[in-house]
Amino acid sequence: MLSPCNQNSYPVRPGRYPWLDTLMVLGDEYTTKFSRSERRAFRKQKFQKPSEWIPKNRKIVKGDFAGNYMSFDITPHLRGILDASALPFIREIILNAAPQTAKTTGIDSYVAWSRIFDKGPACSFYPDEVTAKRSMDERIAPLVKGSPALKRQIMPGRNAITAISVSMAGGNWEVGWAGSTAQTADRPLKIVDMQEINKPAYGKSGDETGAVYLLRQRVRSYRGHKIFMSSTPTTESGNITVLLDHECEAVFVQWVRCPHCHEELFMHWSESRFYWPTELGPDGIERAIDRKTIKSKELGRYVCQSCGALWDDNDRNKAIRRETWRLRVLDDNGETDPETKGEELFRYLHRERPGSIGFILPSWMSYMVSLSEVVHDYLRSQDPALPADERLKAEKDFANAHEASAWKPETKARKTDSIIHLKDDRPEGIVPSEGVAALIAGVDTQDHGLWYWIHAVGYGLTSPQRWLIRCGLVPAMADIYRIILEDEYRDVNDNVYPVRLALQDALGHNTAEVYDFCESTRGMIIPTIGRQTMAVPYDSRPVEFYPGADKKPFPGALRRLNVNSSLYKDRADGILKTNRDDPGGLALHSEVSELHLAQLCAEVRGEDGFWHNPKKRDNHLWDCLYLALCAETVLGVKHWAVPGEGVVPGPVVKKSKKVKRSRW
Repeated sequence: MLSPCNQNSYPVRPGRYPWLDTLMVLGDEYTTKFSRSERRAFRKQKFQKPSEWIPKNRKIVKGDFAGNYMSFDITPHLRGILDASALPFIREIILNAAPQTAKTTGIDSYVAWSRIFDKGPACSFYPDEVTAKRSMDERIAPLVKGSPALKRQIMPGRNAITAISVSMAGGNWEVGWAGSTAQTADRPLKIVDMQEINKPAYGKSGDETGAVYLLRQRVRSYRGHKIFMSSTPTTESGNITVLLDHECEAVFVQWVRCPHCHEELFMHWSESRFYWPTELGPDGIERAIDRKTIKSKELGRYVCQSCGALWDDNDRNKAIRRETWRLRVLDDNGETDPETKGEELFRYLHRERPGSIGFILPSWMSYMVSLSEVVHDYLRSQDPALPADERLKAEKDFANAHEASAWKPETKARKTDSIIHLKDDRPEGIVPSEGVAALIAGVDTQDHGLWYWIHAVGYGLTSPQRWLIRCGLVPAMADIYRIILEDEYRDVNDNVYPVRLALQDALGHNTAEVYDFCESTRGMIIPTIGRQTMAVPYDSRPVEFYPGADKKPFPGALRRLNVNSSLYKDRADGILKTNRDDPGGLALHSEVSELHLAQLCAEVRGEDGFWHNPKKRDNHLWDCLYLALCAETVLGVKHWAVPGEGVVPGPVVKKSKKVKRSRW
């Protein structure tokens, strides 16, 4: 709208503009001019790259730097990613990044820049509705309102900013969630941002009903569209890994420059590249000092490949500020070659003009992650004092959260040669004379008989010793009753050790018989069903009906356990990898057969992280072992006090003092 008349502005004479003739009086002059907002709207915007515009206009809204303008001195790796994303021929950008590497901050900054220089509707997608709305409330809306350039783009009206959208002159900026079909398939978009695409809500990247596939189709209406896909990796079958390996035309990694010798190098994980203090143990072997001390006192260092200088966090920060994104070069094993320098990012892009590019960003390239934290988490994954399943989880977390690489589970079958050394000189049925807390059993029910496993477990909260006492196959449940509840197991001093608890597999054709049999043992043998995925190690459910279509009521008060089979098989795998005399090891008796050892090697962990039996070999003792390990948890053996060392202290109950009332 034109502003009111102003005598100091340029004159508008009659006859020049016919639409003004009716407003003019002969002999008079009327003047007008554009307002400041109108002039700003008509003025041609000078193009600026994201790395030029963001430090002047984008404010950080969360964390230690909240309220300050974003600085590429803190996140230098984002400069190349954002400028490359702005190139007109780039269509898909895939970020495979560790946590706390500012990947979300970078993508939000690009979308904010596009409200000025690449206008069109944009939507940021999250795994669930709660996360999406929280991101709009805590990050996106404050980002827009905190920037003068973006605030002027907000459309007038009370509903310009809602729980899921910001209406802007450069195009609406919305949030959505992957679990909603309407959110993923109802409108065209120019910019699509998919956060944490490895979450189950997105489905598989190649699945035509999955959110990743549907959202990649939402941009077809816009020729200059952009699709951002980011996540922390999980396994090789995760969306981010599949897209990076099979959909990207080029993948780039970050090279830095040593602040001491100024040589360019690629920071990668290896024990020779990271340094931490060590000390001699009682056995004369050199080991790392306490990992918690390394983290708290920041003793972790990185070793320069060129000059051998030890970088602390400050040296690392100087090195990453002189970073260069380069094309990833693979070695013969398909891994990134740390010695071969690839072509510089923009030189390659302008020459090849790819449509889809990817970036790999490990944690040690971030200002916000200390080198000592990286060392601590690695040492934790190698700590023999941790239970086997905890070490396995720590190894996976280190690969995902620090190396930014997919967890590659062991897919080779275990060989009997790798566990035959676990035998000791005890005959079958003999219990060790020292350190035994209890005897535990597991039973696997089959149509042709029942397999059983009995082992002794020692004292200890984290890594108790274990000894196989007896295992084998019997034809009937009466034999299981005799072996577990009636037979006596003694040590060389003639001390008797009863089996304290047994868990029996109830899944199969004999479930009703198993229920009746377990009821007759009065809680000494508990029926179980294995589950691959559970939020807890096990849970207990009452048995109310026999299996079958007739739903015959069960007459007793029996309870059944649902067992997290993946958890306890991971634990069994770690135990079989431990030397028999080390904490947490398993010693097999001298009479265990080669066929029995083969059953412990039947299953392998697949790429999905679950255990499978691809060759359909006998695995009954393997199932018995994981059930026995669960029985230890149910019984709570690790909390038992060693005889002669007192009782585990319980909560202290303070007695209330008696108040003596005064007489009247």
